Amino acid sequence: MPNRHKETHYLLGCFSEILQEIGETELAALVPPSSSPSPSANIGAGKLAQFYSVVFQLQNIAEENRFAHQRREKEKNGELIPGLWSHALSELKGKGIDLTQVEQAWSSVHVEPVLTAHPTEAKRITLLEYHREIFFLLKQLENPHWSPQELFDFKVKIKAIIERIWRTGELYIQKPNLDKEFKNILFYLTRIFPNALEVIDERLVWSWLNAGGSEDWVDQIAQYPRLSFGNWVGGDRDGHPMVSAELTGQTLLKLRMEALKLASDSLYALGRKLGLSDQLQQVPRSLRQRTQELLAETQGAGHKVMALNDREPWRQFINLLLLKLPITNTHGAWEPKLEPYSYASSVRLLEDLELLYRSLLEIGAKGVARAEVRKTYRLVKTFGFHLAALDIRQNSAFHDLAMSQILVHLGIEGGAEFGSWSEQRRLDFINRELQSTRPFLLPEVRVGKEADEVRDCYQVLAKHIGLYGINGLGSLIVSMTRSLSDLLLVYLFAREAGLVLQKENQLYCLLQVVPLLETINDLEKGPEILGPFLDHPVNKASLVEIKKEKHRGSQIQQVMVGYSDSNKDGGILASQWSLYKAQRQMAQLGEQAGVYIRFFHGRGGSIGRGAGPTNRFLAALPASSMNGSFRMTEQGESISQKYAYRTTAVYNLELLMAGVSLQGIANQQGQSGPNPLEPAMEKLSSYSREAYSRLVQDPEFIQFFSEATPIDLLEFSRIGSRPARRSGKRSLEDLRAIPWVFSWNQSRFFLPSWYGAGSALAQLKAEDPKEWASFESQIGDNNLNYLMQNIRRSLKLANLEVMNLYASMVGDGGMRQRMLGLIVEEYQKTRTLMDQLFAPWPSVSYERFSRSIDQREEGLVRLHEQQVRLLGLWRPERQDPVLLEELLLTVNGIATGLKNTG
Repeated sequence: MPNRHKETHYLLGCFSEILQEIGETELAALVPPSSSPSPSANIGAGKLAQFYSVVFQLQNIAEENRFAHQRREKEKNGELIPGLWSHALSELKGKGIDLTQVEQAWSSVHVEPVLTAHPTEAKRITLLEYHREIFFLLKQLENPHWSPQELFDFKVKIKAIIERIWRTGELYIQKPNLDKEFKNILFYLTRIFPNALEVIDERLVWSWLNAGGSEDWVDQIAQYPRLSFGNWVGGDRDGHPMVSAELTGQTLLKLRMEALKLASDSLYALGRKLGLSDQLQQVPRSLRQRTQELLAETQGAGHKVMALNDREPWRQFINLLLLKLPITNTHGAWEPKLEPYSYASSVRLLEDLELLYRSLLEIGAKGVARAEVRKTYRLVKTFGFHLAALDIRQNSAFHDLAMSQILVHLGIEGGAEFGSWSEQRRLDFINRELQSTRPFLLPEVRVGKEADEVRDCYQVLAKHIGLYGINGLGSLIVSMTRSLSDLLLVYLFAREAGLVLQKENQLYCLLQVVPLLETINDLEKGPEILGPFLDHPVNKASLVEIKKEKHRGSQIQQVMVGYSDSNKDGGILASQWSLYKAQRQMAQLGEQAGVYIRFFHGRGGSIGRGAGPTNRFLAALPASSMNGSFRMTEQGESISQKYAYRTTAVYNLELLMAGVSLQGIANQQGQSGPNPLEPAMEKLSSYSREAYSRLVQDPEFIQFFSEATPIDLLEFSRIGSRPARRSGKRSLEDLRAIPWVFSWNQSRFFLPSWYGAGSALAQLKAEDPKEWASFESQIGDNNLNYLMQNIRRSLKLANLEVMNLYASMVGDGGMRQRMLGLIVEEYQKTRTLMDQLFAPWPSVSYERFSRSIDQREEGLVRLHEQQVRLLGLWRPERQDPVLLEELLLTVNGIATGLKNTG
């Protein structure tokens, strides 16, 4: 491409040419940067929405490609990219932490992104494939040595892909089912992440050596920071009636087969590269000895594979490892294989691969070991025999109903009201029952829908663990954890399936029970729930046994914190500060109990649900909460935005791993302290929650929300398989946080991401000038800058003109004027104070973000106008399928333009 900064013009120029070639000249005239004053009336609403959606898709691809190129250019010039390995090591050295200390701490770093299929991905999987093709071709075009004919061929290929995008239906014909969502997750787990892992490790080694790290550490492959993955698709059943026990069992088996295929393919490729002859180097004793052990284990089958590559002992060794894998490929068909000699888990395979690595070092083949064996070892370390750990999530209210059904069946007095028992009565009952492994029910007894579903699910888990161990499973997560009894109750359900065992008169569970604290009240109660839970004998014994089974160096209690519902509950400042305080307090409880608290951050894809730049997010967490072990959800469109291309996947995973390493190691070495702005944040949190609550508790607010946003349209969308509401009730409490945020984003209010901040800042400034002056002078280079910059970005995404447009749909003029007046007043107040706050602190990233939105605004406004007009036609009956299709196209177009759904 002649000019490296014209990717957008190049792609849009290709699109314009296509439109002209197929006779869509009126649309071609609208392609940015040149456009007509307004679209022709001859252009249908659906076609116009499709047009702008394609424009935004191409702009997004070009931006990602340009950012990747800019990072490479900076690294070529010796610049450190904030948040990546080299920057993290430089920061640690700057804190006075010696690289020998870092070397010792690396192995304690463990990062686990958890892929979920929340209903926020607006793009079809087919279109995502087309985007990857264009991204790959753009990267190839960076080569300045292509001939004119080759450049012509590239353009022909790119135009063909863009035409396929134009001619491909933008909408799902039906809501994607769980099978499609699972296949999408598998794409990343099997085709993107394994390749990205190899590059991340290469970049780690280069950064380490470049920073002056020891050469010897490079070969300590078992000590590298660990990456693994989790998965919710097929396990998350909170409000998702389609996730059955049978589906969970199938998901676990599919994940296992895909992991074993990855391992087999990698070992096979490794064998082809290790045809080292024993005539040219002496075979180390350790390799010869282990080969003989493997031959004894595999008996006749082992001798057969040994005969395949005579005089090539390293390749013969790998053939024996392949033989021990519990999978086989017969005529191209993969099938599970369980022989007496098969590996029971990936742990023994890792030991054999490490031995193989050491044997190559022993003969001086360091380069071969690093280039070939390391990537296979790291792949198996990351994906094991399970690919991604499947979490099981269910709501505490569902558990209460399930237990009520069991107690009614048993004839327990008051059993039907179990959910309303006092906490003490619940605890007394549960603790009495946790004295034995005796279940409540006989295996064949059915007592009620909820009870049967929970028991069926846990029986599937028990069967899988019996066959393959616990590594394929994550945790039993309790949504809306409100009390200690909500957690302990899960052990009784686990007992029904044989997941609770007994050792030395003490019960323990094979799976960890994890609280999910979602609302602000739950976060505030979190420490008083967690403390007794850590001290409970069943949980303490469970942590000890899980540590042994998962080969951990420490006892780890996971705690999940929710960013979405807490925001919906109290606004962004109160939510973020409640999360901060709860994590700090619970981390202290873990330290007192001798247990690492591994926080699992339930973040979404928008600022209103916890999203933001990864490295800044990590730096803004309370220091005591970062011990190097970290888990975080990747939801909906975040997965494709971050990981659709290998280049972006490497960048975002490196940001996560390097950021956790930096914060975790600094905290371990005592180099992190309290934030000096905490007193100001305490006040701002309280003030903002008051302002936010006044709005959402206004008697007319729900009606305004229902009419001034497309929330009703989103409930008809075909984006994800999950329902928009937990139980179908028409209330704010029952509405999931995702459609709540999505609807405000579509109408450009972006209200959950900023409302209340302006009132809070104004009150602090008026009532405590000294505290305000301190806050104003420090916010620019304080870690809490992350939160304020997120609010600032949300204000940029909000648009007063579009807010007024959507508010015009509210039928009651008085209500419209009053409610919109409150929102606009708060918006203007927040924007004024934010501009004042950041005037001394210019931000290159914010300016880049702002320019990107400005470039899209004209097309976005046209889509908003279409959506409002079509909503006016559709809402009276909500039955016209043509109008619905056109409306859903506007939803997709706006989401693509904003690079944000919910």
